[in-house]
Amino acid sequence: MWAALTSTVIGSILARALLALGVGILSMMGFEELLTLAMDEIEALFTGIPADLLGLMGYMHADLPISAWFAGQTAALALSTATRFLPK
Repeated sequence: MWAALTSTVIGSILARALLALGVGILSMMGFEELLTLAMDEIEALFTGIPADLLGLMGYMHADLPISAWFAGQTAALALSTATRFLPK
């Protein structure tokens, strides 16, 4: 009896963990492609800027808010994916 109960509980936990892992991996792969596309578009916007202005923007660390926004979006997706499939 205990063996059947234990195997059912372990099987349920294992199935839930594998489901969460699979959905998390697929979500992150898709989101990574979206972030790469967005980063490429932002880099393309900066191609026509003169070198002096780019130097000034580098001195002012204008890239930090952009990278912080991307990091925040990635963290929010990871947190929402993790909490959606974990037992409550």
